[in-house]
Amino acid sequence: MPDTRSEEQDRAVFFDGASGQRHEVTMRFGNCLSLHERATELASWSYPSIRVADAPPGKRRFRSLEAPDLARLETVEGVLAVG
Repeated sequence: MPDTRSEEQDRAVFFDGASGQRHEVTMRFGNCLSLHERATELASWSYPSIRVADAPPGKRRFRSLEAPDLARLETVEGVLAVG
């Protein structure tokens, strides 16, 4: 089945939990969720490690059990379906 997500839907903001720097990333969905800033992979999260975290209205926030405590991924609500 072809991937029908747009590039806009695959974009998010990533905080690595170490530097506190905001990274505009592209999410790539394969054997794991990989987060890329331009051509550089900043992180990869296994799907079983991903958890939904509290977020402000209109946003979705995710964290990984494998990442530093303050690492998080933020998207616009509706970009990633949680089921």
